[in-house]
Amino acid sequence: MTKKGHKTEKKKKKGKSFKKGNIPSFKFRNNAHENRYRKLENASITCGKYIDWDNFNEILKIQTSLLNYFEELKLKEFSTFKNRSYNANLVKEFYASITLDKDELEDSDDYIEDGLNVFLNGKEFTITAADLRNLLKIECDEGEFEFSENYDPSSLWKITIGKKEKYSSKSNVGLITSPQIRILHYFIAANIHGKSGSFSYISFQDLWLMEHAFSGVSLNLGRFMIERMKGACRLEKINLPYRNIITSLVPKKGIWSYRYEADKVKSRDQAIYLGSLPKMVYKLDEETFVKTPKVDPGKETSLHAHFEASSSQFSNEMLFNLLMRIDGKLTGQGVRMLKIEEKLAELETVLKEKGKIPSEPAVADTSVTPSLAEKQGAKGSTFQAEGHEPEVDQPKKTPSLEPQKEVESQQGTEMLGSLDENPPFPPEP
Repeated sequence: MTKKGHKTEKKKKKGKSFKKGNIPSFKFRNNAHENRYRKLENASITCGKYIDWDNFNEILKIQTSLLNYFEELKLKEFSTFKNRSYNANLVKEFYASITLDKDELEDSDDYIEDGLNVFLNGKEFTITAADLRNLLKIECDEGEFEFSENYDPSSLWKITIGKKEKYSSKSNVGLITSPQIRILHYFIAANIHGKSGSFSYISFQDLWLMEHAFSGVSLNLGRFMIERMKGACRLEKINLPYRNIITSLVPKKGIWSYRYEADKVKSRDQAIYLGSLPKMVYKLDEETFVKTPKVDPGKETSLHAHFEASSSQFSNEMLFNLLMRIDGKLTGQGVRMLKIEEKLAELETVLKEKGKIPSEPAVADTSVTPSLAEKQGAKGSTFQAEGHEPEVDQPKKTPSLEPQKEVESQQGTEMLGSLDENPPFPPEP
């Protein structure tokens, strides 16, 4: 018994026991970080959007003023950082291993206040605001990075909604009159705050970040994002931002593993473009997008206008989020449908040429036309001549199209499935 206990103790020291998630325990700095990883297993991981500036060239007024906001915040390069591939396990391990207090380190002098101490894949390294600056080309040397609880949003709120009105934490984004400010808010909520779900409301933090585009006060965005990552580890309802940024940063630090590469997920780039504005309930008036006014549903037959007017049931933001998801799924679907129809037509032509499809469809009935009966009689004579006895009182079977239909169905399904996760409607016969 003593020997068995001794062997068990030796195995524990070697750290060979693998925990849930297939991550060896010695990959973590300490038990606290390992426990945090278990807590993060069901956390949501968010990724931002990029802006398609070329698409906005069609409306120069929109692009010019919108670009001014992004240049004032030094977000121009960041706004084109696309939603690259990511690894969910890597992102969770990264957040689990962030040091939140210097006491977590063996040497407290190694703790950096303006960066992140991370222990990943058995190696210790740091992430600083300068690393984010080099990757995203953002400001990180000077400026504000902490939200002030005494912040007064009244001046920016007046600019945002076009009138003097008291700001409420339940203020809906549908109140924003300017499409440029609407896009600025959407980018900040998705990319800088790294929020998940609906962006229906404008928070104090959103307005505080947006005001730097108007006030001229510098924003230390790199340091803000560092503090945002630290704060995400302390939240009860966990939402992990910057998944594509973290996946891009780690290899630059020389911290990588074959298991990260194997689990990498390619994500579709999600853009904010000119077509996003109608979904945000803005309409084109000559060369300018303006806010669509609410109308009486009794005077408007359009289903879209009916939903817009019935704000008690469906808010404009709910419709926008739904349409954005649908738009992401169906982008280019029309072109794909045409290609599918062409492929199916080519396939049908080839099969007809090979004689696999009869010129006349078979009728699943005992009564047949004289020409078909003669053909069947000729086949029956040949069958008997080969030494087979005919079956009495059994109707002769007509050629079946089922195998051929199955081939066409399988081939069509493979082409549809390879194009999109949501299969389009089948082509008309």
